[in-house]
Amino acid sequence: MPTTWRRYNYNLIDVIQVSNKLPYTMEIFYLTEEDETKACGFVEPRDLMNLPNSVVATPPFTLLFRPRLPGYVLSSKLFTYLFIYYTHRTHT
Repeated sequence: MPTTWRRYNYNLIDVIQVSNKLPYTMEIFYLTEEDETKACGFVEPRDLMNLPNSVVATPPFTLLFRPRLPGYVLSSKLFTYLFIYYTHRTHT
């Protein structure tokens, strides 16, 4: 029985975008499952940053911020976002 394969192109986009309305650059960090803090990048004043999918999908889904100015430390309050995976199964 012949089988026909179709090729589809998908664009995967980031699902979380960080907007910086502050007058200084903000550094973005995320927590890993091992409670390590890792740098994600930075967002310039009045700009946007799309978080990489590898960061968005990393439990415990938590971000931290720090102004890119001398003398500032990492935020003490965690920003936790809810990330839901949807599974779609087709039964034939």
